[in-house]
Amino acid sequence: MLRRMLCIYKFNFLVVLILKKIFITGASSEIGLELIELLINKDFVIYAQYNSRSNCLLTKFEKYSNIVFIKCDFSNDEDLKIVYESLNKDIDIFINISGKELEGLFTDFDDAVYEELTKVNLLTPLAILKKFIPNMVNNKFGKIVFITSIWGEIGAANEVMYSTLKGAQNTFVKALSKELAPSNINVNAVSPGAVDTKMLNSLEPTDIEILKSDIPLSRLAEPKEIATLVEFLISDKSNYITGQVIGINGGWKI
Repeated sequence: MLRRMLCIYKFNFLVVLILKKIFITGASSEIGLELIELLINKDFVIYAQYNSRSNCLLTKFEKYSNIVFIKCDFSNDEDLKIVYESLNKDIDIFINISGKELEGLFTDFDDAVYEELTKVNLLTPLAILKKFIPNMVNNKFGKIVFITSIWGEIGAANEVMYSTLKGAQNTFVKALSKELAPSNINVNAVSPGAVDTKMLNSLEPTDIEILKSDIPLSRLAEPKEIATLVEFLISDKSNYITGQVIGINGGWKI
């Protein structure tokens, strides 16, 4: 009986060891929730960072034992200090969904606002990822995906700084992919067009219809469609894809 119990314990321990560990920023976003829904019943341990909308995330997934919730405001230095000190660096897959949008003329905002936007959208995600890369290199395995934006490819008036930072993410992905390719680490970006999320809440219904008319497929993307592409990019099916900024925009940009 004791031998059987030890065998079961050893088996369970080995299962825990081989589970891939995923760190997701912006996990409580619409795309984040859909992605976790796709991954939660698979062989992953998920570290889910969120700042707001905790009810959506916790209520939906708190019954699962393979998810760890991390409350952190990327603009708050005290929050970041706690996260940095407690991070499990043994992460295999990093997915950055977090982001903050800012609408208005470029000259409307002072430097402090732009510094915070840069910190939230670029500097903090890169600083967190930097802590995971040595382990990926050591293991000769890793998957890194950034959710960027069509505005990072073509730019948008009234969202100049947001476009700039998303463009920086795209360039970062291309450069890092070349640096990490010898270590069998894939680095890619998913660049959505207009997605049916709270980011479009500021638009009037008539504006939404005008937006749809500009898109060849005549509709907004569903968050699950973005999440499904991310799921593919962290799977073994995408092992020969790296350094790519993959548009998913209904033909809006070809």
